[in-house]
Amino acid sequence: MFDIKVVTNVISSNLLEMLYCDFENSVNQVLPGRRFNTNLGYAKKILLPIIKEYLPGDWIVDGGNYFETTRPYRLHCDTGKDQIKKLYYNIVIPIKLWANNYNPNLNKLIITNQTWTDDAAFFVKGDNSKDEYNKCITEYDNVGNLSNSTDKLLIDLCPHLNVENLLGFNIKDSVNWNPGDMILFKRHFIHTTSDWRLSGVYKKLGLSFFTSYK
Repeated sequence: MFDIKVVTNVISSNLLEMLYCDFENSVNQVLPGRRFNTNLGYAKKILLPIIKEYLPGDWIVDGGNYFETTRPYRLHCDTGKDQIKKLYYNIVIPIKLWANNYNPNLNKLIITNQTWTDDAAFFVKGDNSKDEYNKCITEYDNVGNLSNSTDKLLIDLCPHLNVENLLGFNIKDSVNWNPGDMILFKRHFIHTTSDWRLSGVYKKLGLSFFTSYK
């Protein structure tokens, strides 16, 4: 099976608009700089037939959310909180972005070589961050594949993060975040975004599905 797959231009502009309207017409959870919505019934109805063309196997969606944000993301892993984990893939659907003088080469989803199989987490070594749904990990002893060095390109792409957050992390792949594309990667990979504000983006809306083996 693949580790990471990007399927370009697979979600039509009409479907993207339908997803945008579904989000806007729902009751969303509001956090500083972000809005979330975990009511994915409509999104699953219109997207799962497409996803199943590209993701084989006997799997279920057991988590996910719409996310609208004005802030680039931290290092994190979307492993849920099930006691017995049967992690499969993350599926990210970029829906819409708002930008001035847009440079798409600076708007990236970054998947690292490092892995995590415990409950959903942020990786914030050197910070005093508070737990949300994700717990905050400040010591990296249980991070899989932790490196003895830190990826300079990762530091360059992520000036929004404390460099200490990134110690021992390196890039497996850095993929464009384009509305209409679909990004699939194994769910235990820790990932983040570039500081996409440098690309001219000031707000973005996407959708994630988290899948597990049945």
